[in-house]
Amino acid sequence: MRYALTRNVNRSFSSLNARAICHSTEDVEKVRQSMLNALGEIELHVSVAKGHHGNPMEIIEARTEKMREIDGFFKKMQAEDLEVIDRTIESRIDDACNLFLRLSKQDAFHEIIRLATDDDAIAIRIKIRAYPAKRESAIVQAREYLATAQDKLSSA
Repeated sequence: MRYALTRNVNRSFSSLNARAICHSTEDVEKVRQSMLNALGEIELHVSVAKGHHGNPMEIIEARTEKMREIDGFFKKMQAEDLEVIDRTIESRIDDACNLFLRLSKQDAFHEIIRLATDDDAIAIRIKIRAYPAKRESAIVQAREYLATAQDKLSSA
């Protein structure tokens, strides 16, 4: 589905936050590599926590405000997943203009960046620059961005 571009989509997002939980049964270096494969060369922060049952885990987080890095993230995504995001966009954007995605950690480790179908995921929150800052404006802005991303993928 294509949408007419009525705004400058070059600065569609103000930030991207990513978070992955590394359980004690997982290799933290593999989870870090999954994050890097999905996000590019970005600084990762690791903190130690305990799970609900006292089990140790590490939380790996990253943040960028650079549109070039956010564009790079979307360019790595599978075209069919961009279409799924477009079709389900209304359920993925909250009232604070955040777009929520969940990526497969396993696939990201193998350099395939796609939406997760299970709980083993990298959580992504992308802040949409929408004017006025309302959910409806954010949906339009995200759809316009996705349309340009899909066009770039199909012409590549």
